[in-house]
Amino acid sequence: MSVSNAYEDASGQADGSKLDGGLASLAWIALWLAIGISMAIQLAIPVNHDAAWVLIGAQRMLEGASFGADVVDVNPPLAWWMSALPAALAQATGLPTGAVFKLVVMAASLVSVLASARLMTAAGIAPARSRWITLATAAALLVVPGYDFGQREHLMAILIMPWLWLTAATFNGATVATGLRVAVAVAAALGICLKPHFLVVPIAVELLVLVVMRRPLLAMRLENLVMIATGVAYVAAVVVFAPGYLGDVLPAALHNYDAYNSTAGVVLRNAAIVLALPVLAVLAGLARCHDGTLRRSGFVMLTAATGAAVAAALQMKGWQYHWYPALALSAAGLAVLFAGPRNPQSGQLIPGVLLGLAIVLSFARPAVLLAADTVIRGGTPDRVAALAQAIDDARPAAGARPVVFAYITSPRDVMPAVLMANARWASTACCMHFVPAAVRDERGLTNPDAATRDIRARNARDQIAGVVADLKSGSPALIIFDEARYKLGFGELKYSWMAAAAAEPELAGLLQGYRPVGGVGDFAIMQRRDTLSLNLKPSLN
Repeated sequence: MSVSNAYEDASGQADGSKLDGGLASLAWIALWLAIGISMAIQLAIPVNHDAAWVLIGAQRMLEGASFGADVVDVNPPLAWWMSALPAALAQATGLPTGAVFKLVVMAASLVSVLASARLMTAAGIAPARSRWITLATAAALLVVPGYDFGQREHLMAILIMPWLWLTAATFNGATVATGLRVAVAVAAALGICLKPHFLVVPIAVELLVLVVMRRPLLAMRLENLVMIATGVAYVAAVVVFAPGYLGDVLPAALHNYDAYNSTAGVVLRNAAIVLALPVLAVLAGLARCHDGTLRRSGFVMLTAATGAAVAAALQMKGWQYHWYPALALSAAGLAVLFAGPRNPQSGQLIPGVLLGLAIVLSFARPAVLLAADTVIRGGTPDRVAALAQAIDDARPAAGARPVVFAYITSPRDVMPAVLMANARWASTACCMHFVPAAVRDERGLTNPDAATRDIRARNARDQIAGVVADLKSGSPALIIFDEARYKLGFGELKYSWMAAAAAEPELAGLLQGYRPVGGVGDFAIMQRRDTLSLNLKPSLN
């Protein structure tokens, strides 16, 4: 008997109170262990690189910095505003910012799961079945993210999950208390507003509701109106509190950030790697489930997962974490479909063992990769720790915060190290986001029209000039250069940040005050000559 048949008794009839003693209990224990181990690993390793940069920016904003001027990023400001809470808690308690952030995300995940569980009951799902779905949802939010714990995609999945269950309850004809509907709607709106691409998810779900229920006025139900109002309020807040983002940063990003895009073939290949097995499991789940309430609820989750996959594809990066919401929502949908009795007319579309293996391989993959990266020598925690030690060794005095800058196009390793060392970042932006597009144009790898080429070149020059001003005013103790053969945005294009910096007259003059002191992995490090000498550990390759 497979795990999916755990709710069937010996006669093959559904019986939510009689669980398969052996395999079902084993699966229950395995899920709890996976959640516990994943949470322990998360607290023991550095925070994700993008989340680290967001937290560094949030720390600055607590000191009075404004987004779009003092904190600059190609993404909209909501993630930074939301991260002010864990940043403030870390300052108040003296605990490491990364650890506080992860605890807050874990707490938000648990609140999301509890709210979802309450709405499952409203949707008409029996308690014995909802317990399994709840546990699977917790695993989707706490285990499946892996290294990408705390990414905006992860936060979106956490915040939107209860709204999906609220929609499922509506789908099943249930009535939910007004206060809960409002709270769920506000949370979902915040999740969607983290990235404009996420709008595809609620649009897909509402189209499902419209097509199946054929009641257009349902689109104007209370929770949707609250979500729209929250979104409008957020846009107004961006206009008022982050005018620099809309006026300066966003136009530059629209011209220069496409250097980070992948080809359609690469995006589709990465989608297949992440989603092929879940799709196989979903097909089996749809074939086996004949409980109307579960099928309708499952369709809501799977429609949201489809919307999330479309949102990931529209970003044209193909990065693993972009597919996370589709993976997590698919996991939730599968849990729903497999919670009920098997359709006796469906047959065994896929052998139970193969199906179980497909599910484990697809949804456990990020967590397994995280565990492997944690234990191997030279993995992400080792590299981050080595960089953090180098930064800490440059501390000018006990208790003082060293100032650091890095020539990078990705915050990977560097930003978690800066956060871990409690250092100050010398620039307004985390990365040289606008330079790769101009370099690619210059070397003939791209061929935009003359006006676009000029705009991209000007944006790159402005960013370099801003870095020069930041270095002059900040006088960082360390300058780090990403000298890897492959750099995000440049691809296989050979480009040396050290050579490029030396070719800029003002930067070359500044660099005369620094000396090379070794490196960590692919990062070369220069130290200001008037600071103490560093004793770097051997390079991690």
